[in-house]
Amino acid sequence: MISIMFQIGEAEDLWGVHAALMSFGLLLLFIGIIIAKFLKQKKWWLNRHHVFEFTGFLLIVIGFSLGFYMVSADGGHHFDTIHSIIAIIVIILFLISLISGFAIFKIKSKSKPIRVSHRWLSLIALLLTIITAILGLFLID
Repeated sequence: MISIMFQIGEAEDLWGVHAALMSFGLLLLFIGIIIAKFLKQKKWWLNRHHVFEFTGFLLIVIGFSLGFYMVSADGGHHFDTIHSIIAIIVIILFLISLISGFAIFKIKSKSKPIRVSHRWLSLIALLLTIITAILGLFLID
């Protein structure tokens, strides 16, 4: 099914879709962090935080996959730019952050250190995502 979707256009034509997915995913992650930081007094904060963070992560994974496809279709080498190396690190950090976020509620005896790790991992991943996006702009032909 994925191969059918990508037959619509050439790989280089998909750069805008990759950038849009990554940008919108980053925006959703940022909104999720804002909700967690400033709206905890609201009853709905945790649910919205989960929705924004998971959806943002999902869009970033799809955007990353599209970037991987574009490099493959173009005959390029994977992970040979600082942009792509930091991108895979970001995906791993966000995945660990996502898992640790849920672990806060599953491992009650360790919730405080997990929460601290979750916050720091999320912040580092968000900052690296911004750096990766800026580096990606330099790859535009």
